[in-house]
Amino acid sequence: MRQRGRQMFSIWIKIRNVECEKSDVQLPRKFDHLLSHLAYVQHGLLTQPCKFKIRDVEEEEKGTRESPLMIEMPRSMIKSLYIIEDLPFQAIVIGSTLKIGPVTGVIVDKSDRVSGTARKEITHVIGGILVFLNRKSINLVNKTVAGKVYDHKNRVWIGRTVPLPEVIYVRGTLKKYRHLLLDEYRRMGGILFNTRRHDKYEIEHHLGGIIELKDAFITSTLIENADSVIHFLKDKKKVVLKPSKSKRGKGVIFIEEKDTDIYQIYDYRKTRKARQQVVSHQELQTYLNQLATRKRYIMQEWISFLQYRGAPFDMRVHMQKDEGSWICNGIECRVARAGEKITNVSKGGKAISFSQAMGNCSEETRDMVKERILHFCDMFCTHLDQALPDDHFADVGMDIGLEKDYTIRFIEVNFSPAFKGFRRFNRLMYKKISWQPLLYAAQCQGYIK
Repeated sequence: MRQRGRQMFSIWIKIRNVECEKSDVQLPRKFDHLLSHLAYVQHGLLTQPCKFKIRDVEEEEKGTRESPLMIEMPRSMIKSLYIIEDLPFQAIVIGSTLKIGPVTGVIVDKSDRVSGTARKEITHVIGGILVFLNRKSINLVNKTVAGKVYDHKNRVWIGRTVPLPEVIYVRGTLKKYRHLLLDEYRRMGGILFNTRRHDKYEIEHHLGGIIELKDAFITSTLIENADSVIHFLKDKKKVVLKPSKSKRGKGVIFIEEKDTDIYQIYDYRKTRKARQQVVSHQELQTYLNQLATRKRYIMQEWISFLQYRGAPFDMRVHMQKDEGSWICNGIECRVARAGEKITNVSKGGKAISFSQAMGNCSEETRDMVKERILHFCDMFCTHLDQALPDDHFADVGMDIGLEKDYTIRFIEVNFSPAFKGFRRFNRLMYKKISWQPLLYAAQCQGYIK
């Protein structure tokens, strides 16, 4: 959390255009004791020098979200700082700067597809600007971005150019822009959340040797050739193959040895339901050789997890930052479709609550298991921050499985976790998960709810 100089509690304000000198800013009398220190106005990462004067406050101005104070600015300053009039903001004073915000960006791959997002309602809670943008719409020279901004008063998305946000939360892909943003944007003082999606093999390399975590890891091995998989099958009898950078269950293959040199394959690469086939040793070798030429795959032991009504389930634990510390804002259990092996909702799995999935356990056992899961996830995320300090994670999705004796097994960590399953059984939790990274972004900028 950045703190620079003296800071006052945030006050709710709106900006009003008035005819005055082009560098004059008229502040409510509540700022009177700070007037001698102030020399700049900041909006996002845009800063402008100005002269501050005090104006009398009208009776209805309380400095609350419902009755904000009015700050008066000349039209030229409103335009140069890309301020949207009539939007509620919070204002804080840090050193010699009056900061107006928060200004938070969310990078998505297609900024024209944001109309249904639950995140839009957060502007009513924290004020300021929430802009959904594409990585290509960032102008580091002018310190601006073009994107979609939600106007809470009129309940519409509007296309606007706004200041370069102080915090950008990455939900899309950065590709070649990643290093440019990391270097230039951070040099300007910006904060990037979740800049990189590390693959399964990388995470195991960084964290798999940590004493309090290593027993939960399902060891991953890079597939070198078909023989390495067949040798693994001879030892373990069952194996899961995954692209090292897969998400939402894409590209996953289950293989088990049914008899001597007879194998059953469940292939989820292009379908929601597994394409099943029984093959010989030679046919499996041909199948695996073709697979190895397409993507970087890893193999893991296929472990039998707990079941719900005869179908395997695992869980997505949503870990998010609040005031710099990790908290859990929800556990979504995902049950495979009848007769299937894969649990992802995108592959036909069903989302249910933790208490429902663990319904056959006593309350005491259920509470004990949940406590152990949360303790493991908190330790994992703490070590993740230490191992990858440049990535500034705001939220992650921890995929966890339980063996029949409730042993915790870590499956993978997702750096852009989906959570739509919560809408099926807990919409309040869904909204909380949607909002938390943006609340944390406001905290990082110095604002409060």
